[in-house]
Amino acid sequence: MSKFSSKEKIRAVRRYLSGNEGGKTIAKSIGVHPNVR
Repeated sequence: MSKFSSKEKIRAVRRYLSGNEGGKTIAKSIGVHPNVR
């Protein structure tokens, strides 16, 4: 079982694609290391 559901993953990607937040900021807000892919 994964740590994040598909909906949560999609939400994070949409946040990134919106251009308002960077990868490091999003990673920190969801509790993962910025280098996790």
